[in-house]
Amino acid sequence: MKIAFLASRFPYPLDKGDKVRAYHQIKHLSKKHSVYLICLSDGDIAPGHLAHLQSFCADIKIYPISKPGIGLGMAGALFSGLPFQVGYFYRSDIKKRIIADLDAIKPDAIVCQLLRMAEYVKDYQHPNKVLDYMDVFSADMLRRKQVSSGIEKIVFGAENTRVLKYEQEVFPYFQKHTIISGQDRDLLPIKDSKSVEVIPNGIDFDYQHTARPEKHYDILFFGNMGYTSNIESAVFLAQQVVPLLVKQFPNIKVLIAGAEPHKRVLALQSNHVEISGWIDDKWACYASARIFAAPMLISVGMQNKILEAMAVNVPCVVTSMANNAIGADNGKEILVANTPEDFAAAIAQLLNNEDFASQMAANAHSFITKNYVWAETVERLEHYILK
Repeated sequence: MKIAFLASRFPYPLDKGDKVRAYHQIKHLSKKHSVYLICLSDGDIAPGHLAHLQSFCADIKIYPISKPGIGLGMAGALFSGLPFQVGYFYRSDIKKRIIADLDAIKPDAIVCQLLRMAEYVKDYQHPNKVLDYMDVFSADMLRRKQVSSGIEKIVFGAENTRVLKYEQEVFPYFQKHTIISGQDRDLLPIKDSKSVEVIPNGIDFDYQHTARPEKHYDILFFGNMGYTSNIESAVFLAQQVVPLLVKQFPNIKVLIAGAEPHKRVLALQSNHVEISGWIDDKWACYASARIFAAPMLISVGMQNKILEAMAVNVPCVVTSMANNAIGADNGKEILVANTPEDFAAAIAQLLNNEDFASQMAANAHSFITKNYVWAETVERLEHYILK
């Protein structure tokens, strides 16, 4: 089968959630099918990264979008009523080229990742088009509005309205629809939301780490540190949870790691908190910590970082919002906390009881291997596409 896969970013390196999902879906689908990647790019792509994707894609088409073009696109969205993120990525001239690509490929299926790419193919006549909503962006914009102020609050509020409308309008243009979790499906503003197929993320167990790595940090938080949800989580952890823990653990060490740290994240550096920026070996980074803390307060979707930490046998403390998408057993496979006091208490419980922490880590690893393996989640996607 020929599958045309449309993505808003070149899906490598794996530094953003949508790239992680696209990369693994393309990689595993390509084992049985010919996958044609058609994507946009707002930056340069390293030759090595391109060569890596070429090793399992039948063909790759990359369409650059420039900064001036991005500005014009967002200005156009302001007047057209489209979401700003659609305006950021949409270009009418690129659409013509993508349509020509599809006509030449003659795919058996078209997988369109995210709303921001839907505008390119919503009018394209094809009997097997799949739209991957991935997350419910309208809910994400609403939560960002709720924690913002001033001009940001106005912008997120406007985007929430636009995305909410677009999520509904674009639905009938595609025959099939996927989403990352049941929690997100329930938030989708579609009457027929139960028809949307849940295709979760997963883990590829092809990493290397020592059986008993040295633990350099007591607590780790990892992610793209330029994202609003990760910034808010890091601030919550460093400013509200760590001060409570210092009273009981005066030498506690916390690592906040990940690409593009925002100035608010950089300002969290202290005697107890280290900000590392980009990490080359994320698996070793996870394994270097005794506990992974993910106080996700405004995020939607499924947090890859939590799946990855659980897979590397690191016990996790997360918010109920984060665990709702994953479905781990609180108290057995994960610890759920929502307030600074509850986070501090859960972390202290793990730090004070190594046997409990080890058992939870083992339970978490087992849970991931049973429920979140990329080969199996992509097989579900494959069956859905073929249905």
